[in-house]
Amino acid sequence: MRLQNLTVIFIIIILPVILLFSMYTKTQIDVLSLQETYTATLNVAVYDAVKAFKTNTLNDLTSKSAQSMIRDVNASINTFASSLALGFGVDGQNQDYIMQYIPALVYTLYDGYYIYSPVINQTTGEYEHILKPYIYYTVRYQRGNIDVVVNYTLDNYLTIYGNIGSEYVTKAGYLESLELLTINGDNVVYDGITITDSDAKAYYKSAYDFTQWVTDELGEITEGDAKPIGDWDQESYSQFAGHTQQILNFEAGNNPRDDNSIFNSHRKGIIKLSIQNNLNAAMASYSQNSSYYFRMPVLQDTEWDQILSNISVIGFMQGIPMGMKIYNGYSYVVNTMNKEMVTEDTVCFTDTNGKIHKYDCPQMIESGAIGHKQYLFEKIQVETTELVNGSYETTREWTFRTQSDYQNPDGSYDQFDYGSYELCYHCMVSNDYTSVINNTRRKLLLETVAREKYRLYNKSNELNI
Repeated sequence: MRLQNLTVIFIIIILPVILLFSMYTKTQIDVLSLQETYTATLNVAVYDAVKAFKTNTLNDLTSKSAQSMIRDVNASINTFASSLALGFGVDGQNQDYIMQYIPALVYTLYDGYYIYSPVINQTTGEYEHILKPYIYYTVRYQRGNIDVVVNYTLDNYLTIYGNIGSEYVTKAGYLESLELLTINGDNVVYDGITITDSDAKAYYKSAYDFTQWVTDELGEITEGDAKPIGDWDQESYSQFAGHTQQILNFEAGNNPRDDNSIFNSHRKGIIKLSIQNNLNAAMASYSQNSSYYFRMPVLQDTEWDQILSNISVIGFMQGIPMGMKIYNGYSYVVNTMNKEMVTEDTVCFTDTNGKIHKYDCPQMIESGAIGHKQYLFEKIQVETTELVNGSYETTREWTFRTQSDYQNPDGSYDQFDYGSYELCYHCMVSNDYTSVINNTRRKLLLETVAREKYRLYNKSNELNI
C-alpha cells in the first residue's frame, strides 16, 4: 500500500515537475543557441560594413573631402543593412523590419564620429534611420584668463582655438615628449636616436615647437577645467571636478605616445564621454515612441581601448524577442588599414628579400629596409574608360599600386612596385616570432612614422594654421 501511494505521488507531483524542468531546460538551450546566432549575424554585418568602408576609402585616390567621406560611410551602412537582412533571411524589400532593432551604428573616425540612428519623420510620424551630423572630439577648458576649445584625434594631433588672455589663437599640430625630444639646430634626437630623414626631422621640429607652445601657454590646464561645448551634458563632466593633473604639460612624465600617460588617459576619457553622451541621447529618443527601452550597453575597458585608438564601426542590436528573453547585443570591428592616421601598427617594412615585415621581425634584412604605410600594399580597384566603336565603355580591375600616395613638391610621385612584395609568414601572417629590437630598427620605425605623419600634416593643413 505504501509503495502504491508513492507511485501515485510520483505520477501526480514529481513527474510533471520533471517534465516542466526538462521543457524549461530545452527552452533555455534554444534561447542560448538563438542568441549565439544573432550575435554571429551582427558580427558578420559589422565586419562587412568595415570591409566596405575600407575598400571604398582605399580606392579613393583623391583627397578626402567631407562629401566623399559621407558617401563612403553611407555605402558602408548599406552594406551593413544588406548583410544583416541576409543573415536573418529577409529580402531587401523588408530590410526595414530588421533595421528597427538597430538603435545605432557608430563610425569612430580620426577626429570625430558619425552616429546612424532612427529619428521621427515629421511628415509620416514614423521612425527612419539617418546619418546625423559629424561630431568632433571636442572639449572646452576654462581656467583663469584661458578659454579654449581643443579638438582631439585618435592619436597625438590636436587643434586648439579660443582666447588666451586678450589674444584669440588658432593652433594645430602633433605633440611629442619634450623630455625625450632634443632639437639643436639641424640636429634632432628622439629618445637617444639621431634622426636623419629630412621629412622626419621636419616633423619633429614642428612637433617640438607646437608642444613647447602648448606647454608654455596651456600647461596649467587640469582635468578639472574640462567642460562640454554645450549645456545639455554638463552633469556628466562633473566626474572631472577636483582633478588636478596637468594634461597639457609635456616637460616630464607625460609622453603623448604612451597609452597610459596623463594626456592619453584624459584624451580617451573625453572621446569616450562624448560618444556615450550622444549615443545615450540617440537611443533615449528612439525609446520615446517604442514599446522597448533602448539603452547604451556597458562596453568593457579593453573594448574601449581599441575603439579609442583605431578607426572603427560599432553596431548595436536590441529588442528582438527570443521566447523568454529579449536580445541585446553589440559588435565592433576596428580598421587599421586607412589613410587618415599613421601609428607604429599601421606601417610595415620591405627588405631586399622581397618580403614585407614588421620592424621587429628577425627575418627582416636590416640593410636596405624601407618603411611604408601598410595599406599601400592592399589591392585597389581601377576604372578605365575607353571609346569603343563610337561609345564609351568602362572596365574595372583589381591591381596593386605602382606609386606612393604622397605628392612631391614638384608634382611627381615616388614610384614603387607594391605588388612585387610578399607578406612575411612569420610576422605578418602567423605572428609567431621572437621580437628583435635594436637601435637600427628603432631608428627605422621612428623615422617612418614621423615621415608619414609629416606628410599627412601637410595634407591636412587646410586651415593654414
